[in-house]
Amino acid sequence: MFPLDDSVDIKSWPIFLFGIVVANFFVFLYEASLSNTAIEQLFQTFGLVPATAFSTIPHFFVAASTSMFLHLGWGHLLGNMWFLWIFGRAVEDRLGHLEFIVLYCLSGCSLPWFNCLSIPVKRPQWLGQAEQFQECWAPTVTPFRDRE
Repeated sequence: MFPLDDSVDIKSWPIFLFGIVVANFFVFLYEASLSNTAIEQLFQTFGLVPATAFSTIPHFFVAASTSMFLHLGWGHLLGNMWFLWIFGRAVEDRLGHLEFIVLYCLSGCSLPWFNCLSIPVKRPQWLGQAEQFQECWAPTVTPFRDRE
């Protein structure tokens, strides 16, 4: 079942979520303007490559945070942003703006760590992370589980 909307009434406009969605679209438009070779270089540089992720600690955090904004195609981008928008609005409203952005950033930088430890591959493995969606969806389950 594909969600079209949620039934949670929000009290404040999701400013950080809107900023995240807009940033993802702008980064994708930049990606779309590149040649195939340049896209590959972009993914190798700013995508999280498990085999080299821990070459330096700063490299891991930079790659983990920038890979959140890289997507492999329109379907990948639209799917991630749709679900993030549907579920993220209620979470940002419930947690507050600052707490939401902290949750988003921590989930985006911490969950790839486990993937890098378990799958040491040499190609970009972690682009347009769905973990942020999961981190935004999970807090909606408990407080809003009785809603339809």
